[in-house]
Amino acid sequence: MGKVPGFSGHRVGSNPQNNRPKAARKQARGKSGSRQVRGHSSHKGHSHKAHSRESRYYTRSSNYTKVEVVSPPQHRLVQSDLNGWMSDLVNADNEVPPRFIPERLGSSGEHIPLEQLPKVPSPTTETAPALQLSKSYEGYLNQLDGLKDQLGGAPNHDGKRPVLNRDKVFWGRSVQHVRLLISRAINGKWFPPVLWKALGKHFHIKNGLTHYEYLSLAIQSISQMKKHMDEIKFRLQEGKNPADYFHEVTGLTFHKSYLPPQMLGNLLENYVEVFELQFEKAVAGGRLQEFLEQAMPFRDVCFEARYRSMASYVGAQSEGSDALNTELVVDYDSQSPVEQVFSEEIRKFFVEHGPENMNREAIREHLINQGVIGKVFAGGLIDSDTYAAYLGQEKESKDIEITEEVLDQYLEFAENELYLF
Repeated sequence: MGKVPGFSGHRVGSNPQNNRPKAARKQARGKSGSRQVRGHSSHKGHSHKAHSRESRYYTRSSNYTKVEVVSPPQHRLVQSDLNGWMSDLVNADNEVPPRFIPERLGSSGEHIPLEQLPKVPSPTTETAPALQLSKSYEGYLNQLDGLKDQLGGAPNHDGKRPVLNRDKVFWGRSVQHVRLLISRAINGKWFPPVLWKALGKHFHIKNGLTHYEYLSLAIQSISQMKKHMDEIKFRLQEGKNPADYFHEVTGLTFHKSYLPPQMLGNLLENYVEVFELQFEKAVAGGRLQEFLEQAMPFRDVCFEARYRSMASYVGAQSEGSDALNTELVVDYDSQSPVEQVFSEEIRKFFVEHGPENMNREAIREHLINQGVIGKVFAGGLIDSDTYAAYLGQEKESKDIEITEEVLDQYLEFAENELYLF
């Protein structure tokens, strides 16, 4: 496969259709005298020129989206293509659109075999057991209901408050989660719009979920995160299908490979605490809508993205010595083990800069800039059994001064054993 001449790729988040070079757009329209892709023969005797026309689709490659050239097996979009798209949508990180082949969708989506997808019930007909919500979380939802009209209402739920339903499953993910992914594509104007509109219609959200519907489900998910936090953290630490369990009880997803279990568990717990505090402060200050729109934007799907938005909002609101800010997400003091210091600072870096910037050099620079070199911690060197086994040492509480050698030793462990970067 070769790249379309003149195309150098574009950053994630831009519109792939607008960024396609003129040569690629002309070829995509299928001018006469179409070329044959090497290694593929044309289908003689068939009336559709699309068989010999090159078809383009976008696929993720690192942080860029590139165009590749393929020869389609037939004119109409086939079920295997749709299966591949839906699998990418449900299981990928949802930061960029899945691959697609726009020429084979049809101008109005007539070539998309939606009838072959599993049938999905309408949100207005779904039934789910009522969640056992605490008094505080029921109060949060009541406060949100007061902003229903300002946040788009509930047109997909007959004007009623959505109920978190984790029982209806589509390819291993809750139907409500898949609706959220499709809504992100519709509201974000992902290309090609005909595909996302067709999927929105199949999932009974023609114009996507509203911000109110998104927030109502999000707050219910946070309530379940808090309720099941001990089991979530236990499964993270023991490696007992934590991602599947997390999705099962909350309807949300996280990225297993970004952070070690203890860090991710602390991040989840911290998010719940920050959400509750900031929600109550926003209500007391008469700025609840501002908080919801800025700290919980509609674009966020995975847990990590939700946390980054919350941390960004909190940082922007910080004033005075008693304000909560991103500095307070680190959880260590002078009595902590050195390993805990490093892991907490890496978690802080992740929150502030995102997973795409996680690399050894950047982490090293961050730790040095935080002034850890030369500091003494009384909790010894080791916090986890994994690090103890890696070093071949026992845990021991004693004063340890952080030197560059100690730092580099841990970064080697983080890279080769934890696969953080």
